[in-house]
Order: sequence, then C-alpha cells, then structure tokens
Amino acid sequence: LTLCFTPPSRGRRPCHTSPPIELAEFSQFASEVVERYLVEPTTVFGSHGLVTTFVFIRHGETEAVGKTLAGRNPGLHLTARGIGQARTLAERLNFRRLDRVISSPMERTRQTAALITEIHGTDMEIDEAFLEVDFGDWTGRGFDEMETDTLWRRYHEFRGGIRIPGGEMALEIQTRVVAATERLRNETPEGVIALISHGDPI
Repeated sequence: LTLCFTPPSRGRRPCHTSPPIELAEFSQFASEVVERYLVEPTTVFGSHGLVTTFVFIRHGETEAVGKTLAGRNPGLHLTARGIGQARTLAERLNFRRLDRVISSPMERTRQTAALITEIHGTDMEIDEAFLEVDFGDWTGRGFDEMETDTLWRRYHEFRGGIRIPGGEMALEIQTRVVAATERLRNETPEGVIALISHGDPI
C-alpha cells in the first residue's frame, strides 16, 4: 500500500509505502467498523438516482495551524486571517444555492459556517460525524515535539494500520464521514450541501 499526500504537509513525506500487515486481522477489524457505522446498503446507496452536490470546506486559519496538533481541544477560534478566508469563500459560493450548511461542532468550524450562513441565509446544522480526528494522547502537542516520536512517524507511513494512542484509527474516521455523507445524500436528493469540517476527515 502506498499513501501519497498532495501537496506534502508538515511531518509527511510526499509518499510512503506501508510495512506488511496481517490481512486477516485487518479485514476482521474493517468488517467490525463497517458494521458499526454503516446502515443497510439499500439505504446507503438509495434508488432515487438523483445527484446531491457536496461542497467540502475546511475551517479557516487558527493560531494552531502549523504549530500544534489541536485535535478536539475546545476554545480554538479563527484568526483575523481565518475570518477573512471564510468570508471570501462565502462570497465566492454566492453564485449557487446552498440547501444545507452542516458543520462539525468545534468552534473553528462553527465560526466558518456562520459566515457562510450569514451570506446565504441558510440555517447552520451541527453533525458530530464531521468532528476533527480524535488525536487522543497527541492532542495539544507541538509538531516539533511530535517529529521525534517514533509512533508519529510510523503513523504517517501507514495511517490505515496504526491506531492513534487513546484516539481513532483512520478507518473509523473514514467510515463515520462516508456513512454521514451517504445519509445526507438520501435526505437531500438533488440538493447542494456545504460540509464544514477539518483537514483529515475531508
């Protein structure tokens, strides 16, 4: 398995090839996660044949960007630049109708969503499925400090097979986001939905 990041972000080389993993063990884990999060296939994929458009939006800049692994720490708000980014985006999206604006419950995503709803006149909805990754024991640590952590380096070499200490595994993040997106697709056929979330879940 080769993982690529485009563009490369801090602490991640452009591409990584994973170490060997026991396929049977990973398949069992994958089956359990999918069973936990996903509903019946007929409900997930639907039969209406209509297209729902999703606009995935990462929150604006915060003081933690490039410095610390903020994770789910509360009280992190947009900087002045981040507010400007969100406002500019909201204005650029004004050419099309937004039927729903759905945000992660974190302050930084709600701030971003509020600037969008202010211009579009759409109510903000909160959905925990689009929460930031649960970084567990790594939450709040600086990236400079993390670069010396062997498990952190291994995590970026093979995210799919390593659980964050005290936190989530990549498959769990992917499954909750995909399941929620499919649910919204069936709730709003032919609609346009803005989803304000975080870099990794997106």
